[in-house]
Amino acid sequence: MVKLALIVYNLFFPFAFLLYFPVYLCKLVKRGNFVDGFGERFGLISSAKKSQLRALKDPIWIHAVSVGEAQLALPFIKYWLDREPGRQFVVSTTTATGQAIVRANAPDGVVPIYCPLDFYPCIASTLRAVEPAALLIVEVEIWPTLVSTVAGRNIFVGLINGRVSDSSARGYLKHRWLFRDIFSKFSMIAVQTPEDVRKLAAVAGELPALGTCGTMKFDIVPNSVPQLDGKLLEQIFGDGEHVRLAAASTHPGEDEIVGRIYRDLVADFPNLRLLIIPRHAERGTEIQRTLQELGLTAHLVTNIRNPKYEIPNPESRIPPVLIGNTTGEMMSFLAVSDIVFVGKSLAGNDGGHNIIEPAMLGKAVIFGSGMSNFRDVARVFREAEAAVEVDDETDLLTNVRSLLADPGAREKLGANARRAVIDNRGAMAKTIEIFNAL
Repeated sequence: MVKLALIVYNLFFPFAFLLYFPVYLCKLVKRGNFVDGFGERFGLISSAKKSQLRALKDPIWIHAVSVGEAQLALPFIKYWLDREPGRQFVVSTTTATGQAIVRANAPDGVVPIYCPLDFYPCIASTLRAVEPAALLIVEVEIWPTLVSTVAGRNIFVGLINGRVSDSSARGYLKHRWLFRDIFSKFSMIAVQTPEDVRKLAAVAGELPALGTCGTMKFDIVPNSVPQLDGKLLEQIFGDGEHVRLAAASTHPGEDEIVGRIYRDLVADFPNLRLLIIPRHAERGTEIQRTLQELGLTAHLVTNIRNPKYEIPNPESRIPPVLIGNTTGEMMSFLAVSDIVFVGKSLAGNDGGHNIIEPAMLGKAVIFGSGMSNFRDVARVFREAEAAVEVDDETDLLTNVRSLLADPGAREKLGANARRAVIDNRGAMAKTIEIFNAL
């Protein structure tokens, strides 16, 4: 049944993709920088890239769909290379933004490629070029043809730092007849929490390859955080000492909430400044318009860095807002902040984003109640009194005001957050130990 379904899926894939192609192309153009390596998505790898791949012997192919997964995969590879210097790696991404992160930060010798489309000829062509000893998929990207083709060639397939969102779990259960077979092809499934184990077991039964390792996000320790140009902040925020509130990885609706809170608080705390770093950088202009409707002035980082851009006189007596509409600079913005609200958790958004990043920098962290993709991480921080969870805009306003009024409480919350990160490390080591034992 499953084999027949995959055959039908691959027969119809080209026709469905042709219909979808205009939308697919628009998405690539919107994200930018998609031309270089474009053919790799179809298994068409350049001669130069093939030469790089031929120089590798039994590489481990790690697939990281986008920026978040790439920022996890690269420290994991560096950690693994420190333990086993002879290992060789290929890293694939689906998005151009993720690819840019890998190309800029991968250790020497690691070859970056785009992941091929989930169509047998594309995958087969990529496998011939890569010749991996194993495919390790980071977190959530399960493509049936990719997994089936790799496993069908007796190549080790693993899921690392796996997590199963509520929506993914519903989808797996709905198509249990397919995903039960797909998950049975994995040689290793290392998920973050017992709840993830329960969700996958409900789909695929008791898999011997299934177990928990915790989340690797606690293990990520940047050697250094790239510093923002001090003039960038000075140009927008002015001279003097400021307390900076960052709204990180925001989604629609949250920018407006944070803007209103800032507008209300700055009268009582004139040294307060606001940075908004949206999850998707292309939303920068949209956020700027939203803030203008609230009577706030906002500037895009990309504009400020343009030598021809002239910063207009403020349209409001309220200090301007800085919008970080760039990719790969999240940690740099967090490093210059004092209080960090992490988005996709309020205003009807659900799922949450990574609260460990600001915590490892010792920042006072706030997140909303919509953290369904990070329940276990949120629980760790709540139990350690290492972050503040808020239910709505009023709750967020109250807690930000409290932290602004009490620097000692702000520092204690940040110290607790840093300690929570340190106390929960070890997932990378456990993942490697499991891999080597299989």
